[in-house]
Amino acid sequence: MMIVEILYRGIPQQCVLYDIWDIPEEQIALPHTVLTEDVGKYALYTDGSRMLAKIVHKRGIYFNTLCGLFHKYDYVHICRPKPRMSAYSGLLFHHEHVKLRRPNLKERQTTEAFLAKKLPSNKRLSKRCILLVLQRLQEHMNKKQINEEWIIDKLKKEAENPRNRGADRLTAITMLGRVGGIEIGVATTNKSKSPALFAQFNNYTIQDQRRKNAQDTVDLPTRKDLESAIDVLPEIEDAEIIECEPL
Repeated sequence: MMIVEILYRGIPQQCVLYDIWDIPEEQIALPHTVLTEDVGKYALYTDGSRMLAKIVHKRGIYFNTLCGLFHKYDYVHICRPKPRMSAYSGLLFHHEHVKLRRPNLKERQTTEAFLAKKLPSNKRLSKRCILLVLQRLQEHMNKKQINEEWIIDKLKKEAENPRNRGADRLTAITMLGRVGGIEIGVATTNKSKSPALFAQFNNYTIQDQRRKNAQDTVDLPTRKDLESAIDVLPEIEDAEIIECEPL
């Protein structure tokens, strides 16, 4: 038996691997022969490592172990331990992007209820559901021809409208500046490092500067932000909300 420690998003997790000498022969199963009744047995990695992982769940052509998810019909099952009960990619299920693994029925129903303003306020909206809501809102905006040109045109009108308050016009100008790569704000005395040589000869916008560091993460909008967006956009028809794909 061997205990392996895996660092997942900065948090150490442990999983247990077994050698073929640790487990009776009748408790060892080859991955491509695993059935539902084999839950509790040990799947053998077929890469020659002689390691096994305990089977805890079986569904369709996949089965989950304490060391990650197996696909029954992989050519070779490599002994590469993953976090406990993780998905085939090695990420936890709720961390997988919707483009990597399509939304399940529960996630589609939650998204539909949120767009219809029927989701209870105490029910949490997962990151995958937030991505689904954003996708549907963007599709709705495209149908209404609300694009970058439309937004910039509206901001320009707000900035040039003499009837607006000074604060409103300044906000519009600030937003236009960010689009054009000009950050308007309070001057800072903090000394920052000079940009890389290649960056000195390129005209980066604020958005480009935020994306250039590979370690930067994108913050998803909050539930309150999404609710405000739904209120601003024209009403979304029920038939337009979610197209349920057959499983």
